[in-house]
Amino acid sequence: MLAPNLSAVACTAALAAFAAVAAWPPLAGALVLERSRLSAEPWRLLTGHWTHWSADHLIWNVLVFGALGALMELRSRARFLACIVVSALAISAALVVLQPQVAHYRGLSGIDSALFAAVVVALLHDALAAGRWRTASCLVLAFAGLLAKIVFESTTGRLLFVDAAAFTSVPLVHAVGAMVGVVIALVPVPGRARAAAQARERDRFVPAVSASRTSQAS
Repeated sequence: MLAPNLSAVACTAALAAFAAVAAWPPLAGALVLERSRLSAEPWRLLTGHWTHWSADHLIWNVLVFGALGALMELRSRARFLACIVVSALAISAALVVLQPQVAHYRGLSGIDSALFAAVVVALLHDALAAGRWRTASCLVLAFAGLLAKIVFESTTGRLLFVDAAAFTSVPLVHAVGAMVGVVIALVPVPGRARAAAQARERDRFVPAVSASRTSQAS
């Protein structure tokens, strides 16, 4: 049972392991998002998110990434990977354009925000479709909690779960990540959308056939 479960979240496990390996200082130096080197080393726009400033920073971010990444990868690996790549690039672009004072950036927290928003919105969509209103209410509160966290960090300059003494908090990355997560969760996958439409059509057709047979029998 363990092997199939691990294979189902293989990408999450591999990326979490990469973040741990990237804590090695020489490697981190080659991966960190460093503004002055982006023109010659554009890969840093993606890899900088896997480097961290401290062990505390790394542990919190990887724990959250592991939990949320596994949940999302189990639902859809393609959507999970899209969320990682799009949020990483969007956050990096926002930093380059909107935060010129940020010379170096490290951390998975922006991607974690994207995963959190994507998972919550996807589960909320399922809950609303199934009429599970209590679950939907809890999920709305969870998303409101993310927004409150972003507002708190923006107004105070402090992080809720990590000691930011070694670096400066950039709440913009969490806001951008959350927006990307919502979009990723709501964009339909063509194949799945078509399958869902066919399932709904079949569900409408089957009761109609059953009712017709009942009428003929009576």
